[in-house]
Amino acid sequence: MFLLGLTFGNCNAIALERLGHVAGLAAAITASILTLVSIAVAAVIGLSFDMTLVPIFLGYAACGAGALALMTVSGVRGKRVSQRAA
Repeated sequence: MFLLGLTFGNCNAIALERLGHVAGLAAAITASILTLVSIAVAAVIGLSFDMTLVPIFLGYAACGAGALALMTVSGVRGKRVSQRAA
């Protein structure tokens, strides 16, 4: 769980890299969208919970497949974060 927290923080910083001039607004919008999506996903998984691990496993598998599909479509694989001049 500790590493998951580090991952989300770093991904948020990478997403906001080009929005330095409006970083506060961009961070608020990003956090709002992330919260709304996570509430929807958690509600679907939570409502399908039947005291077994199957719904949770299927939820993790679906979220992982969705993340992989989004990365493939957006072309994130193989790209590096640009280095800004300090």
